[in-house]
Amino acid sequence: MQGNRGAKIKIGLQYDGKLISAMTFGKNNKYEWEIMRYATIKNSLVTGGASRIFKHFIKNYNPKTIMTYSDLRYSNGNIYKKLGFKYYSTTEPGYVYLKHKEILSRHKCQKHKLKSFLPIFDNNKSESENMFLNKYRRLYNAGNFKFIWNKF
Repeated sequence: MQGNRGAKIKIGLQYDGKLISAMTFGKNNKYEWEIMRYATIKNSLVTGGASRIFKHFIKNYNPKTIMTYSDLRYSNGNIYKKLGFKYYSTTEPGYVYLKHKEILSRHKCQKHKLKSFLPIFDNNKSESENMFLNKYRRLYNAGNFKFIWNKF
């Protein structure tokens, strides 16, 4: 649902040889680790899956701090509270750009990157103005809850 994010550690659960749940972790400068994504197979509930994966990560990687976000479009973050995370803050709404079925992240569309892929680019215009000239529209999300887990 949220797209791909590169991750250093990928841990999954299988049932009958089929991947049913996965959690990915990446390095984070401020908090040591970040849970990048947690997902289960579509239309499924994997009871205790997040807890099993998280405990495996803690046991094998011995982290001191882990940060994660809960996208308010999809979740209230209760899964992270159950894992021992504490609510830290709420982010401002973010955005992506849309054109037909194409979705581009705000990171890909930073002004200094636009010249390399937009057919029409004007250095005197802002990021959003350049995207609008090329028929992209901004779609805002609801923001995120930020959670922090500390070993101590």
